[in-house]
Amino acid sequence: MPITLPFANQRDRIPSITGNGFNGLTSFGPYDNFSWKSNWTGSATWIKDNHTMKFGVVYSKYRKNENALAGNNEGLFNTFSTTLASGVASTTTNQNLARWANFLVGNVNGFSQASFDYTADLRQKAFEAFAQDEWRVRPNLTLY
Repeated sequence: MPITLPFANQRDRIPSITGNGFNGLTSFGPYDNFSWKSNWTGSATWIKDNHTMKFGVVYSKYRKNENALAGNNEGLFNTFSTTLASGVASTTTNQNLARWANFLVGNVNGFSQASFDYTADLRQKAFEAFAQDEWRVRPNLTLY
């Protein structure tokens, strides 16, 4: 019978398992990393007598979507009981076996899950412009 999680698993990952003798079985993927950027630019130069004038513009649009990946929406089982049967020696091996057995039958002391997978939706628009005048005052002196 499948385990019913408190919140919907939005990325179809299996829950992670850590702690109490487990080295950490961590789920991964799918990872949503979308990025889009577009630039429009233009420049012009105008020469008039001893002036050289330059003008330009840049307009850019940027969008980025990326999910948290490590946001714990899949769930995390993190502690398992080490209760041993009467007469069984309390060794590290037996305690780890007890934890594994409790996990297999669904006896879990700790579980956490984020209510949803956070996804950043970043959008940016930028407009830049410049103007420059190069003025040759004398053959050996130029001002910008």
